[in-house]
Amino acid sequence: MKRFGPIWLVIIIDSIGYGLVYPIMTLIFTNPTHPILPVGSTLALRNFYLGLGYLLFPLAMFFGASLLSDLSDRIGRKRVLMIAIFGLFLSFMSMGIGTQINSLFLLFLGRAASGVFAGSQPTAQAAIADMSSEDEKKRNFSIMTFVLSIGIILGPVIGGFFADPKISAMFNFSTPFYFTAGLAFLNAIWLTWRFEETHYPQEKKKIDLFRPIKIFLEAFENKRVLWMGGTFFLMQVGFATFYQLIQVRMAVQFGYQAWQLGMFNAAIGVSFALAIWISLKFFIKMFKEGVIGTITLFLTGVFLIFVGIVQTHVSVLIFSLLAAGFDMIAFSMMMTAFSRSVDSNRQGWIMGIFGATLAIAKILPGLELNLLTFTRASTVILLGGVSMMLSSLSMFLYSKKYR
Repeated sequence: MKRFGPIWLVIIIDSIGYGLVYPIMTLIFTNPTHPILPVGSTLALRNFYLGLGYLLFPLAMFFGASLLSDLSDRIGRKRVLMIAIFGLFLSFMSMGIGTQINSLFLLFLGRAASGVFAGSQPTAQAAIADMSSEDEKKRNFSIMTFVLSIGIILGPVIGGFFADPKISAMFNFSTPFYFTAGLAFLNAIWLTWRFEETHYPQEKKKIDLFRPIKIFLEAFENKRVLWMGGTFFLMQVGFATFYQLIQVRMAVQFGYQAWQLGMFNAAIGVSFALAIWISLKFFIKMFKEGVIGTITLFLTGVFLIFVGIVQTHVSVLIFSLLAAGFDMIAFSMMMTAFSRSVDSNRQGWIMGIFGATLAIAKILPGLELNLLTFTRASTVILLGGVSMMLSSLSMFLYSKKYR
């Protein structure tokens, strides 16, 4: 497994950034006295900028994931991963400087750029597919989601520690971004010296800047990929609605501070990792991905609905962790189903579709934040549960057709 090392770190850095940014941006924009916005900014304006901050990443990721993944089929995985990881270094530096000097432009510029270069993850997934036999894919993609969970655990811990001025006078909201930028720089060095190319393209093709849109439209020509994409879209809308809105609910309803949001998100990551470990040990070899995916999507939907209904702090925590665990198992099964829907020569393309679908699904919850001016976060989370239940039904029907 040593040859996977540089790839695992790419995925960890990507997921660190995911777990790191949400708590920090939530606390910045829900705080009416934070100087990044003018004094006296209305609740509606703060919710708008919080939603925009959430939305920029997936919107940019839609273009970055599909472009870089398809590009990796043309010029090789290693070159694309080098471009992406160095881009992430610059993105985190921009967000760090933006929060340090209270520049909304630099913060959002870095947020958007990190979405573009988050295309490193689908490319890393394609490299894993290159290095895996058909029998190994389900196991290796499950290990990948376990590694993803490690990053999601580390992200909020890094954010809570390095953003707390009580630990050190040098720490503030910008410090976690600088730390993660340093990790990205080290990963670039490791990729350069230790990662061997896994895909050698047979022909050179010109780069098409409109390729991300074309790649996505190509999915409509393949009924199996289109069905899988629709199922995954419903799943990701459901969980992204929960994940983004629960940050706000914890901060507003239960008064969470930076370190508490950090620990909550770390607990979500632990639930991810524990669920994947259990599935690797007991379920992966016993059942097909369609069966596991259908059941875990259904249970995730049930628990998300409970998160929206219950009002006590302990109940919200318990149901949030249960939903997170089952969602991560479903995520790994979805990834396996995507990979198996096409042949080995199109793994970069299909993982680009996977990443683009993931990105588009996360745009909607960013817009949903504007509903907070009129309703509570718990009500919007209920919609996420319904979307997850629809995804389970779609996965059940897909599995019956494509056995």
